[in-house]
Amino acid sequence: MFFLVIYLFFTVFFNFWISASVENGRYYIPFVQNYLNFPSTLRSVLLNTSAFIIRLFGYKTMVDEYTLGIVGGSSARMVYTCIGYGYVSFLLALVLPYKTKLRKKTFLIVVGLLLIFIVNVLRISGLVIMSTEGKVSLFRYIDHHTVLDLILYPLLILLFMVILKPFKK
Repeated sequence: MFFLVIYLFFTVFFNFWISASVENGRYYIPFVQNYLNFPSTLRSVLLNTSAFIIRLFGYKTMVDEYTLGIVGGSSARMVYTCIGYGYVSFLLALVLPYKTKLRKKTFLIVVGLLLIFIVNVLRISGLVIMSTEGKVSLFRYIDHHTVLDLILYPLLILLFMVILKPFKK
């Protein structure tokens, strides 16, 4: 029960915050957009880190507020649902109600957030490179968000089980 309540709370919170931080959002608050716009900052960090990874493979990249592309190649537009707040909500809902030391919870949350970030960066950079190289035929049949779900949710559960050992007596 606590899992569902916490998951819904953070999902609603993130959706509200996104809506409060964009001019055409339902709950737009200029102060939030100007000073507390962490979704936009996170998107920028994800796009620029993905661009760095792509440049390691010898491509020239271009990045703007929503898009990452390879010069002369493909690009990807990152909307708010691609940021990963659903995975963050899941992680927090999994960890926060569990009875253990605060230090362990904090460690798990930090490692989980890093895992979400790294896998998301690899997904973004991989999609742009594969699209540029013409190797995205798989994603005509399977949505890359579904693939990410099939990778991240089990990894987060495994991380939870390894660090917190919920079934150990």
